[in-house]
Amino acid sequence: MNTLLATPARKKISLTALIDVVFILLMFFMLTSSFSQWQAVELAAPASGNISEDAPSQIVYLSELGDFTDVDGNQVTATRLLEIFDVAQSVVVIPNQQTQLQVLVNGIETLKAAGFARVTLAKPASDQNTAGYGN
Repeated sequence: MNTLLATPARKKISLTALIDVVFILLMFFMLTSSFSQWQAVELAAPASGNISEDAPSQIVYLSELGDFTDVDGNQVTATRLLEIFDVAQSVVVIPNQQTQLQVLVNGIETLKAAGFARVTLAKPASDQNTAGYGN
């Protein structure tokens, strides 16, 4: 009768399996979490209607390396663009076809940081259409 009332000896629970599960969950959440901050890039929408012929064209080309080039094919910096362009007018950025998205966003942010309030994005330029571009 004593043998029936005696509780069997409990087996110790190994924490190794629990630690493995916690480690796997930690790795899962670390790999699936994104620590970057998402931010919108504001672009000026082109005006509807016809463009005035006497309106100054403020066009700048953006290479795949992030360099700015004017319409004559000369490489320019954002501070130089401040000297030759009117800050109140919109600047049209025409990226090269091989320009990566992050390079394009960096170029737009560079122009905005330089002081240009309105930046417009145009269709990527092919190397054939652009005289002197990419030199």
